[in-house]
Amino acid sequence: AGFMVHPTRNTKQQFLDCVRLLQNTEVLSIERAKMQLALVFLSLEDEEEKSFETRRNAAIEMLVEAGVSENDIQAPAAGNSNRVVFLSDPSHYRQVDAIARDASVKGRVEIIQQCLAEEGDVALGSELERRALQHHQHHINDHAVNTNQSMKGDDNSIDGGDEQLSSELQTMLNIKESTDDDTNDIHAPEAKAA
Repeated sequence: AGFMVHPTRNTKQQFLDCVRLLQNTEVLSIERAKMQLALVFLSLEDEEEKSFETRRNAAIEMLVEAGVSENDIQAPAAGNSNRVVFLSDPSHYRQVDAIARDASVKGRVEIIQQCLAEEGDVALGSELERRALQHHQHHINDHAVNTNQSMKGDDNSIDGGDEQLSSELQTMLNIKESTDDDTNDIHAPEAKAA
């Protein structure tokens, strides 16, 4: 699978390398549990509400550039515009801390929850549905490939196949014509008798 355990290397680093490999190869849709963080803006002397908005917008823009998804940034609570609550991959923590210390943001990072995970069978059910859909798609792709290969095989034998196909069609046409003639013969005497 492209991964080998080294007894002398740090276990945590090997685990992170393994997770990264699984993510890149898309063998298993796996991701690290996100942290729930808050970027709290420090109150400055004689600062207006407008300044908080400016700092907030600058911080959100910097967070998105650092790799935080816009969907993971929560809307500000009513009357609480001095903080931005968001979910982040733990690998982005140092970047987030640097953003908080930036001169245009002037804030600090608070860890609300270190490991935010879904509980219950909801994730298991969706994973089973995803795998079933993936299996179904794989089956359809295999069928399409097999059909395509058989069509290519038919293309190679077209020279002799045309004569065979045309003779089969001719035979079918002769049978249909003879059936039509038989029907006309059957109906014709009845019409004469009446």
